[in-house]
This record gives sequence, C-alpha cells and structure tokens, in this order.
Amino acid sequence: MVQKLKILCSAMDSLGHVNAILGFAKILEQRGHQVIIALAPGWKSAIEKHNFEFIPLKLDSSVKEEKEVKGEKKVGDESNGKDEEANSVEKVEDKSNSNDSKIVDAKSVNESTVTKDEKNSELPVTESDTKDEEKSPVKKEEDKSNLNDSGIADSESVNESLATESENESSASESVNEPSATETETKDTKNVEQPNQKLIGMINSQLKGFRLKPVDNARNSALKVPMWLDWYEKQFAFDDALQEVMDAVKPDMIVIDFMLRLPCLEKSSIPWAQLWSCNPIMLYNGHCPPATTGYPTDSPRELWDEYKAFKDQGDIPIAEYINKWLISRGVRPYTKDEIYHIGESKYLNFYTYPSILDYNDIAPRPAKWVRMDATVREPDDATPFVIPEKLAGKPGALIYFSLGTMGCVDLELMRRVISVCAKSPHRFIVSKGPLHEQIELPDNMWGESYVNQIAILPHVDLVITHAGNNTLTESLYFGKPVILMPLFFDQLDNAQRAHEKGVGIRIDTYNFQDSDLLDAIEKLLNDEPLKEKLAAISASLKASTSKETVCKLIEKTVALGKSPFDDDQVANNQVESE
Repeated sequence: MVQKLKILCSAMDSLGHVNAILGFAKILEQRGHQVIIALAPGWKSAIEKHNFEFIPLKLDSSVKEEKEVKGEKKVGDESNGKDEEANSVEKVEDKSNSNDSKIVDAKSVNESTVTKDEKNSELPVTESDTKDEEKSPVKKEEDKSNLNDSGIADSESVNESLATESENESSASESVNEPSATETETKDTKNVEQPNQKLIGMINSQLKGFRLKPVDNARNSALKVPMWLDWYEKQFAFDDALQEVMDAVKPDMIVIDFMLRLPCLEKSSIPWAQLWSCNPIMLYNGHCPPATTGYPTDSPRELWDEYKAFKDQGDIPIAEYINKWLISRGVRPYTKDEIYHIGESKYLNFYTYPSILDYNDIAPRPAKWVRMDATVREPDDATPFVIPEKLAGKPGALIYFSLGTMGCVDLELMRRVISVCAKSPHRFIVSKGPLHEQIELPDNMWGESYVNQIAILPHVDLVITHAGNNTLTESLYFGKPVILMPLFFDQLDNAQRAHEKGVGIRIDTYNFQDSDLLDAIEKLLNDEPLKEKLAAISASLKASTSKETVCKLIEKTVALGKSPFDDDQVANNQVESE
C-alpha cells in the first residue's frame, strides 16, 4: 500500500505551466496523496474548481513599488549590505558563464535601450501578413482605439480585457470550502493581479518580432534585455513567497513547474522534483537544433552555430543578472554550459511529452530525467460539450482553431486565419480570447472568449493550433491531426517536430497563402493512413504507464530522502518500465 504523502505543487504564472501542474496534481491525488497547490493569487478560483486546496503566493508588486518610491534600488542594483552588493547588475567578477568576447553589462544595455522602444516596435512585418485581409468576408471593427498601426492590440487593452474575462469566469465558478488555516491570503483581494497577465502583456509587446526569422530575432536580442530583466525580477519574488508556504505546509515533497532555479528549494532539506512542461529539446542541448528556433533536426549545423552565436551574446547580461541574484541568495550561479531556463533538481526531473515526438531517437535522455507521456487535465466544466446550434445542422467536418491564450491577442493573425477558413466548406469552433469583442465570425464558425478545450477535442476532426505543448499533447491524446501555426518559444520546436513525425502539417504562420491552409485542411481530413496512425498514438497515450512510473519515483525519493537515481538498480528498472 502506498504511503499517503503531503505534496506541495507550484508553477510560474503562466496558463500552460499551471495547466501542466494541475494535470499532474490530479494524478497524485488519484494515487491517494494530499495535494496542495500554491500559485499567484489570481489562480484561486480556477484551482478550487478542481477541489484542490489552494494557497496564494505573496507576490504583491506593491512592495517593490514602495521601495522605489523611498529611493531604494531594485534587485540587481547596488545597495546596502554584502548580499545587495553581490546582486548588482554591473559586470560580474565571476566570469564562469561568460565567453572571451566583451561582456555587455545589463545596466548599460538597459540605459541604452530606453530610447529604442520605437525601433523595437518597428520590426519589419511581411507584406503577405496583410495583403489578403481586405478580401476577408469578416467585417472589420470600426473602433480601433486600442490597436497599433499593424492591427495588433496594445498591452493595456489586453490587460483590461483579461481582467474583465477573469472577473466573469470567477463569478460564474462554483464556490468550494475555504482553504485551510495554513493558507497565506493576500490582504487586499480586490487588487489581485489577474492570472497570466504579466506574461501576456510581455508577449503582446513582442508580436511584431515573432514575424522575424529566428536568427534575426537573435540579432535583435540586446533590445529585449530590459524586458527580460524586468520579467526575471518578477520571478525572483517567487522564492520568498514559496519559502513562506513551505514553512507553513511542511510538505513531504514539492513538485514545481518553473523556468528558473529557486534558492529556497536548493537550500531546503525537503526533496523536490522539477516538472518541465515545455518542449524537451533544451534537455538535449548540443545534440539537437537550438531551442526555440524550430529548425529541422537534420538542418545544417552552420545554421545552428549562427543562431547560437547571436543568442549566447545576447543572453550574457541576462545570465549575469540571474547569477548575481542566485549568489545573493546563497546558492551557486549557473555555469556557462547550463541553460538558465532549466531549474534542474538534484533529486528528480520529469517532462511531459508524447513518446512519438521525443528526441531520444537522436540523443540519449539526460541523467535524472524521466519522460511522462501526458498530463491531460480534466475539463474545467464537467458539463458534456454539445455542438452549438449554429453549427449542428451544417455539413462539413468540425475543426477547432486556437492560437492559445497569448497568440489570440494578435488580432491581425486571428482575422487572417478566420478570413481564409471562411472559404472552407467545413465548420469551425474558435477560441477567440480576451479580445473576443473585436473578432467577428462568419456563418461557418462559432466561438467564445473562452471555450472548454478538453471537452471539445474529442468531438472535432482536426485542430489548427499554435503548437503549444498542452494543446499539441491533448490533440494527440484524442487522436486528432494538427495544422501547426507556431508564434514563439517552444511552439516553433513543437510544430517542426510534429511535422517531421508526420502527425500534422506546419505552415508559415505569417506568410502562408490561402491555398496553403485550405489544402492542408483537406489533405489531413482525407488522409486515412494518418487517421489509423493517430488512433494508435491515442490508444498508446491512454494506456501509458509513464504517469505511474513518475509517481513511484516521487514516492521512492521521499522514502530514500535522496534521488532514486542514486540507486542505479531502482532507477534503471523503473525508467525501463515506461
């Protein structure tokens, strides 16, 4: 009989990461463990709908603002005390993570790029991005007060829409028992920032840059340094907040989905596991194309080297900034060979990715890492999905279109895809996102600001997706072919890998012709061998025991008080069982 454990789960403030931790929390709960979830306060209603105990992390930005008003400097600036001095964003004395080239210190980059905001907002947009929009049968909105010159929503309007959507969803959710007395509630819930808001605002500000080739984005990386320094400073706040929850809860084990090493975990005696819910190509560093490029796995190495040279140089001030903070918190900095996105645990690490898409056919899996096929979450609403009346009586296949929580704020792209799909004889369910009031749908489409994706996927014949990790995995779980339109980060790698493995078709997100999308729809809908292949993949994912493997490794970690991989016999037997 499995010993019941108290397991604390947490994730960074991003929908994909929260969904991944929520899916795994359900697996742990089904195994009989007590699961407590600690996240940014805005996720409260979403988590409690699934009947988990929720503890809000104290991430109140007003603390930082108050310090700045008093003249205190932000994390990374020189201030009082040795720790603050070590945390300066000026040149790092320890150059373990630098190359022989001249190091650009983060502060000077920050100052020099303040006047480059306009340059950054004028990155080139290809002509084909807009040339077909005038032909669209979809009526354009007259009120463009919150759009920039390219039809892309500004961050402020996106955030306002997000706040409204979150309030509506929260008011509609069912109330459950209040969290336990160990909960660390924020005092002013009215001022709680809505979930995912910072990241969506940041992504929205970079939409034009997504239209560039990966190597051109890398060339411009210095312009983005201030944005990333600000973003990482916000991530630093998780360290104290999570430590406070750890002290209150005293868990047996911690599982976290976070793209940064957290000192509170590294200094703790509590064992912990890292859940990596992004594409795992970063784990195969050096054996595969550089992460976030979407390069084919058989592309020329010269292409990889060119990108990496620009990217590594651009990352220097960011890595220095992070390392200063790590040193100030009493833990070792990253070395030059480590990827600072990965917060690897000395105990156990696992990633969620379907076996058919994994890269272990190219290189061996890294030590202390285990693959788990899928953590498909339960529907947010238990009510069975019914095809909307608008579409129920119409002919044609049923297709789901979603660019994810962040991609759907690109109104220009959303309208472009919708205008092309309006010419298709098929029916479409559209996830419209927070700017739904500015998106009109033609007669062959139905959509809302939020749709219950997990409940919808079993009913559709095809998925048009941004290739986010969760949507891609969930589509394969239900045996659906995919048209892949990636925007940024690991979506590019997911799209290319799915294309290479023959489970979908990748098209050029910003430069596709009408025929590219319409032909891809017909090809996938009429590919009978692919339907059989996807049915087999779906059956394999549903029958996979990899979730049990990871649970057993977690339980073994707690029992041993050390990594189960320190016992080669245990580790090898269990990993081979997947």
